[in-house]
Amino acid sequence: VLFPILKELGLYDPDEWEQVRFRYVTPNCDVMFYEYDQMREDFKKGFPEAAGAIDEWFDYITPQCNALMEMMGGGPFSFAVDGVEKMRSNFRMLIQGSAMARVGVELMSKTGDEKALEIFGGEDPRLLFLFGRSGAKNMLMLMHLFFWYAFTHDYWYPKAGLQAFLDKMADAYRERGGE
Repeated sequence: VLFPILKELGLYDPDEWEQVRFRYVTPNCDVMFYEYDQMREDFKKGFPEAAGAIDEWFDYITPQCNALMEMMGGGPFSFAVDGVEKMRSNFRMLIQGSAMARVGVELMSKTGDEKALEIFGGEDPRLLFLFGRSGAKNMLMLMHLFFWYAFTHDYWYPKAGLQAFLDKMADAYRERGGE
């Protein structure tokens, strides 16, 4: 979310950012969150008896997370612009998010726990935890998807540290006449 805003302000330099990587480590698996297909295969190595269910999980979340990526990185956000640009931004996000319409009701009415139970059944509580409880208990599936998306694509850290980033923002604000 931050990068499009920084780009609009002329303050984005990709060399100043490092992507944060998340990792699930259990006695059965060691999975880094890089790409959905890679995570799918790594989880299947750790839980070969659940390979079909793991495929079903990733077949479900991958298109939704890809739609989120399109929405997040496809242009200016509506809260960062005004007037006609705000309308264009809202329309762009609506079009890019339409890929999620097929499962929209489920995303807004089912929790991650319920979806994991549906896919993984009651066979292995470890899988229910890893796939259903990675967020808060009773969290809607839509928010659950945001976690899978964010863990894979959207956490970045300023290489020079937070204070250096805040100093850069304050300097830019002063250069534009702010106090």
